[in-house]
Formats: sequence, structure tokens, C-alpha cells
Amino acid sequence: RFRRGEADGLFISNGPGVREWIDSLPKQRGARAAVFDTKVLKPLTGSAAKAEGKALTAHGYDVLAHKSFGVSGKTGPLSDGELARAEAWGERLAAQIVRH
Repeated sequence: RFRRGEADGLFISNGPGVREWIDSLPKQRGARAAVFDTKVLKPLTGSAAKAEGKALTAHGYDVLAHKSFGVSGKTGPLSDGELARAEAWGERLAAQIVRH
């Protein structure tokens, strides 16, 4: 279920977002999580991953990592080199989980 945004014509979801999904999760003391987001990499832009990590921590999750990956505009694609960065981050994260 998607609708076209009024301001810029982009498609946006009618359903719940990540914040609502996190709020619906049961409290999980010690469960592990990692979060990431994509954003236009400019000075003074926030991080959804950081906010999501804080929300998961409030739900009792142990957030192992959060990372932002750059996109070339609101709808993407990933900026040059970002796919390789994401793959390397995923590999480091997997290795970290195996060590625990």
C-alpha cells in the first residue's frame, strides 16, 4: 500500500514505519540488533539508524552497531563505493556476532 507524496511526487508508505515497528516489539533484554540507514551525505543531516538504535536500546536490545550509507538523492541510488562499504560492514558485524 503506497501513495504518491503530495510535495515531491515520491512514493511513500501508508503503513507503519520503522519507529512504529520498533514500538511494537516486545521488550527483549539482551537480544542483539544492528541498524543501518541510507541518507544523502551532507553536513548537518541526522541519522535514522542512530535514532532507531536508541529506540531498540530502550526496548532492552543490545545494539551492536549502527551505520549510515550514502545515496545520491532522495530515491538513490547508493553513492559510489557505498555498496562495498555496506558489504564490509556486514562482514565485520557477522564476525563480531560469531565471536560472542
